[in-house]
Amino acid sequence: MTVNHAEITQRIAAIAPRMATHAVACDEARQVVSENMRAMIDTGMFRIPQPARVGGYELSLRTFGAAVTALSRACSSSGWVLTVMGAHHWCLALFSAQAQDEVFGDGRDGLVAGTLSWQGHAVAVDGGYRVNGRWQFASGIDHAEWVMLGCADPQSHNPRVHVVVPVGDLEIDDTWYVMGLQGSGSKDVLAHDLFVPAHRAVDTRELFSGTSPNATLHHTNLYRLSAEAMLCMSVSTAVLGSAQFALDQFIERTKGRKVILTGASKAEHVPTQIR
Repeated sequence: MTVNHAEITQRIAAIAPRMATHAVACDEARQVVSENMRAMIDTGMFRIPQPARVGGYELSLRTFGAAVTALSRACSSSGWVLTVMGAHHWCLALFSAQAQDEVFGDGRDGLVAGTLSWQGHAVAVDGGYRVNGRWQFASGIDHAEWVMLGCADPQSHNPRVHVVVPVGDLEIDDTWYVMGLQGSGSKDVLAHDLFVPAHRAVDTRELFSGTSPNATLHHTNLYRLSAEAMLCMSVSTAVLGSAQFALDQFIERTKGRKVILTGASKAEHVPTQIR
């Protein structure tokens, strides 16, 4: 079956109402609940920006952005996790073929959490890198199999490499007690003298400038875009969907409200409409 924009739109329409019923449960659990995560996995939402050579749909960023907006409108936490993890699946296209096969080979979903800011450090050693540090805001970490981390040079503090590592190699610190995006589960992760083989690393400058030689592994120009441009698009679509969610909630609540002084309908109150 060929998966295209129209097919993704139909799948979203099928799962969004169900996911909306679990939005409060995500906040209470401080992570995306299994019902919503399973709905997104089963309908291939994380495969939208994933390379076709490893089982992804390799669809446009327009399609990915539309999916993130629609699902953020149903459940802001779920939409945020989709945009963050999906962005990492896009970034994996710029890693080596061996790394892509390790994460997504044999039809695996992979599910890559992490953070692209270079908060930790990497030192070059024989065959790879020694990685140490703490990274904040690993959205979706509770459901991840792999984690992508940005690493700086410990001397200059300039960006050096991005690495992808199994989640089991890291320590997870549950710091996520917050007011906003409570259900995204964006906890801290720590690496302690972790060895990462060279094939699971990519030069940060190449990743963020769109010049990784691994882009030639794919048949489209989708992965010749800079990661910086891709991230600006994906994050903004999550914010847009969350804003639409807030507006939907405001309209629904306002339908039954009254102006205190007059008893008139709040929904028909001109200042309310202007706001």
